[in-house]
Amino acid sequence: MMGVNITYYKVLAFVVGAALAGLAGVLYAHYYTIIQPKEFSFMLTFDVLVMVMVGGLGSLTGSVVGAVLLTTASAFLQAIPELRMVLYALLLIISAVFRPQGLLGEKEVTLRTFQKLGGVFNAASGSKQTD
Repeated sequence: MMGVNITYYKVLAFVVGAALAGLAGVLYAHYYTIIQPKEFSFMLTFDVLVMVMVGGLGSLTGSVVGAVLLTTASAFLQAIPELRMVLYALLLIISAVFRPQGLLGEKEVTLRTFQKLGGVFNAASGSKQTD
């Protein structure tokens, strides 16, 4: 048999994803000490979808940025929950129209990115870098 066993890698990705989801559920249940079906509504799924779409589908870093932005916005809009969903819908529409790849697209922020920034900041301050 030649080539890459696609089925193996698809099943492996599914198993790893399911294991991580199970671990998240265990941590959630341990933290809150109770699990109720009403806590996992359609709106929670919509929240996660908007976070990923705004941040960028091809980027883990973008998804984290989208989650931070929308969680912060949600915290500020707790007094008006109806406005929160309107804001999410507007962000999703604006993101899809003007920036379909998300805020970061497929770019990732890595340690190398911070090292480059550190070199720029060190050069700007006049200090020498020694290896």
